[in-house]
Amino acid sequence: MDKNKVKLSFETYIKEADKIWFTTYDHNGLYCKRSGNKDAVLVGIVPYERRYALRLYASMKKYGNNIFLVPFFANEIAVYNTVSKIFTKLPLKKIDEFGQKKLANENAKFWCSEVYDGFLFLLPHNYPAMVIINMRTLEINYVSNFINELELQSVNNEAYITDVCVENGIAYCSCGCAQIIVKINMKSRNVTICKIPICGNGFNGILKLGTHIWLTPRIKGGVVCYCIKRNTVTLYEKYPDGFTASYVPFHTLYQCEKGIILFPNLSDQFILLNIKTGEMENIKHVSDLISGDKIEDTYGFDNTMAYSIDGKTISFMSGKDYSFYRVNIDTGEFYKTEFYTTNVYPQKRFLSLGNLSLWECDLIGESEPFDSCMFIEYIKERHRLRNDEDKFLGAEGKEIYAKLVGI
Repeated sequence: MDKNKVKLSFETYIKEADKIWFTTYDHNGLYCKRSGNKDAVLVGIVPYERRYALRLYASMKKYGNNIFLVPFFANEIAVYNTVSKIFTKLPLKKIDEFGQKKLANENAKFWCSEVYDGFLFLLPHNYPAMVIINMRTLEINYVSNFINELELQSVNNEAYITDVCVENGIAYCSCGCAQIIVKINMKSRNVTICKIPICGNGFNGILKLGTHIWLTPRIKGGVVCYCIKRNTVTLYEKYPDGFTASYVPFHTLYQCEKGIILFPNLSDQFILLNIKTGEMENIKHVSDLISGDKIEDTYGFDNTMAYSIDGKTISFMSGKDYSFYRVNIDTGEFYKTEFYTTNVYPQKRFLSLGNLSLWECDLIGESEPFDSCMFIEYIKERHRLRNDEDKFLGAEGKEIYAKLVGI
């Protein structure tokens, strides 16, 4: 491999006939890779966002010529017009405008989103409202009345909504902080809270099959099958030999011919769950693809990202080596694709260290020397995000700081 090329990773993308669009996992960048081209092209850096941070955007949708980037650790919604090549930023209300909420956080805003009739629904992870965007006019509306109920029923400090599946205009959402399913009528905007009659620590993935809803655990425990008609649950917790996961074992669930596939998050197994017998089986030829150690310059926590299923083929980005796999579930035959760019920008000058840096970006590691201009840019960005000049005690410190951010 050309040493000047940089390997890219992503957890959200848009596939079109001759190209794919994606935002990178470990820095600020919107990329496009066309069919037949070896490398991806850096389309643009989203303005007024951190340049070096993990999972700024966890979801993206396209409507007409506009690509909507849904913020996770980013500050604002970003809209990129593929014709004018211009970013438009849509600021959000501050969380304190919704009143005091114990689970609300300026970070980890929205994990998933859905499009319905020209409107984009941003489902709150730790942002205290569902945000609905008119994708034609870019007008924003907020629905927050159901958040208080989620907080009241919360059993932990996890997310409001962790996953979604849509059927006939109804969005069924798993709740990470409580034993609840949130039902959203996407036409009327009405929200209904459905309590699941089982003790636990919230849910992460969700799949609706007829009159049953399947849910994966948020923290630990078994897979839940909820019968809507009878208001009863069945718990499946006999995982295959060798299964380990202390937290968020699975991203989500997908139906296939043989049953349900559980896509791993922090667990190291792709699991096939037989709906009729309840037996769980490790899909070993797929699990083996994520069984190794992380390679150098991979910064994610999840074992899989950018996951999907199409018939007998499952697709995912490996968090271990930043390779994109397409695997036949039955035969084990797989195709491996790696995404590279020759752009200079993605050089990782700031390396996230631990949870504090992930959330606050205050700790930086120097992976290579950087000049004073780069350092000043960092100071300016922190000032813009937190307006923290008062942290510089004393008149001399404030004067130095004023000179730095004024350059």
